[in-house]
Parts: sequence; structure tokens; C-alpha cells
Amino acid sequence: KSRAESKEGWPHILIYPEATCTNGKAVITFKTGAFAPGRPVQLCHVSYKGGRFNPSWVSNGPSLWHIVFRLMCEPINRMKVDFGPVYQPNQEEKDDELLYSRRVRENMAKWFGLLKTSHSYDDVRLQALASKMHAPLSNAVIGADSIRRFFNMKLDDIQAYYKKFQEIGPNQDGLLSQDQFLRGLGIEDPEKSAEWTRVFELLDEDGDGFIDF
Repeated sequence: KSRAESKEGWPHILIYPEATCTNGKAVITFKTGAFAPGRPVQLCHVSYKGGRFNPSWVSNGPSLWHIVFRLMCEPINRMKVDFGPVYQPNQEEKDDELLYSRRVRENMAKWFGLLKTSHSYDDVRLQALASKMHAPLSNAVIGADSIRRFFNMKLDDIQAYYKKFQEIGPNQDGLLSQDQFLRGLGIEDPEKSAEWTRVFELLDEDGDGFIDF
């Protein structure tokens, strides 16, 4: 923030508010740090075109050195940078960095013709935990940032609940039956807990008798 407000003529700085790489088809949730100073930002979209290798890093993909080696093996590497308009925040956005980040994200998706998704880097970290526990990665993609903000939770809390979920013993698809759900709550006799049985039924949206994380 002090640099953004400095009068010493600092050059512009490029910040990746998503804090991770994606396939470029959608804009995920932004971190708010880049918007805390309340200064104007210019929209920018970076993508890689052509070639037989996509250098975008993902947690379960090749290592950094593997990516560098593969890039060096390419005859030519192309990177496309599209610049959008400069976004001027109003006073409400300057006072609320979360609101500011959301509106910039909406404008970026509209300007560059991209989809929006509530997923974030928190989902990447939750997937890393699922990988370590040999659990289905797809069930760890939950829109963690939205859940964290709605329930005022930390990612550590969500990860602790995920570990508890796995300890109950879901099947190979990462699903819990009603009996497993109740036993995980310490309830051995379903007939004595009609309330929690009803909770399970509400969570079981498709009525197949199973719920995921």
C-alpha cells in the first residue's frame, strides 16, 4: 500500500490475484491484497498459445524444473498478453477491498469473455490434502473461499473437517452412507435421532442415500 501511494515514481507491477494457474477458461476467486490500496488497476489476461507443452503449473503436475526443461525443448514459446481497460474504483470499493476485487473480477470476465467460478487457491490446497489421504480429488473442490467467508472459518478449519470426514470411512468414491454419517456423529441407533436423519436427507440432494464432503 505504501508503494502504491508513493510519489517516488515506482514502475507498474503485475499481480496475479488468483494466486495460482488455471486452464484459462474461467476466472476464479481473487485474493484481496492487490486491491487493499484502493488504487486503479488495469485488467490483464495472460495465456499461452501453440506448442506441444502448456507451462501452466498445477500442484499435481510436473515440477518447476520439469516445466523449465520442457520449455527449453520447445523451438519457440508463445505467450499472449491482452490488456483491458483501467478500472477506477469508487469510494465504496476503496473502503472495501473484497467488494473491489469482486467487481474487478466481474469486469475481467466480461471484458475477456471468460466464465466465473467461486473456486480459489484454497481448493487447490484442499485437493493437495485429499491427494495425501488418497481420497478422490473431485470431492475436495468445494468453493472453499466462499464457504470460508460465509461461515467465518479458516482454511485450517475446513481441512480439519475434511480429515474428520475421511476418518469416518467414505467409500472409494468419497461418499458416506446415512449409517456412516450417524456413526460419525456418535449415534449408533438411527431411530433415536430423527433430527440428524432429517439433516442427512436434506444434504442428500439427489436422494441416492449418499453424501460427499
